[in-house]
Amino acid sequence: MAEHENNQQSVLDSIEQGAPQSMKPLMEAVNKYKKHITLFIVIIVGLTVIWSGLRWHRNNQASKTRIAIGEILLNNQGQERLDKIVALAENAPSNMQASVYFEAASLALELKQYDKAAQYYKDIKVDSDDEIALIAKLGQAKAALLAGDAKKALEELKPLADSIPKTLIVPVNRQLALAAEQAGDKATAVKAYERLETAGTLDKQFVAYKLAQLKQ
Repeated sequence: MAEHENNQQSVLDSIEQGAPQSMKPLMEAVNKYKKHITLFIVIIVGLTVIWSGLRWHRNNQASKTRIAIGEILLNNQGQERLDKIVALAENAPSNMQASVYFEAASLALELKQYDKAAQYYKDIKVDSDDEIALIAKLGQAKAALLAGDAKKALEELKPLADSIPKTLIVPVNRQLALAAEQAGDKATAVKAYERLETAGTLDKQFVAYKLAQLKQ
């Protein structure tokens, strides 16, 4: 240990001797506080190693979850498939939970279990990703609409219409227009179709037809 410290001092002395005069105060400070600097470097390296380990663990867990989803979808059918996906969602790592619940909701919709689908969309916990939260809300509205509850779907969709990112303007307003029509809310349906018209959807003729029909 003493020999290692002597070697370190020797290196610092050599650097200091060869340094220009303007660098001497800095070298003196390095020499004076070398133990603190070494400790600081050790702490930084230690934290980096810990973070790398955590990141590897999370990525590894996420990879295992993706494989598990694939195996369940491949080897099971119907209700059994849904039950196993739900069980997986409940125990999935936090960075994969939303994906698994989206899969569960999709399977529930296929099985026409609309209440369950709405609940799985609701179970999606969102920390900071507003777009995922919006998509989950859109899913809840879709489940309500398929269950024949247009008013409930409308309640879910109306608050979203004025604060959605450009990427979701079309799907939200398309679903809003449908829910509003079924709920008998012509004014909201017209507004939704007008937003679709402005957004420039591929089915412009259909949107123009619906607007003309609703404005009669």
